Amino acid sequence: MSTLRLLISDSYDPWFNLAVEECIFRQMPATQRVLFLWRNADTVVIGRA
Repeated sequence: MSTLRLLISDSYDPWFNLAVEECIFRQMPATQRVLFLWRNADTVVIGRA
């Protein structure tokens, strides 16, 4: 079993947090378990799976 990598963003910028999420998705191996916690200012994100 692989270890869980916990990443916590202290940014409230939705553009930054979505960019980090995309980078994590593209750069981490598929076998790596990642939990990315982030919180934004009032935001609606549409079209993310």
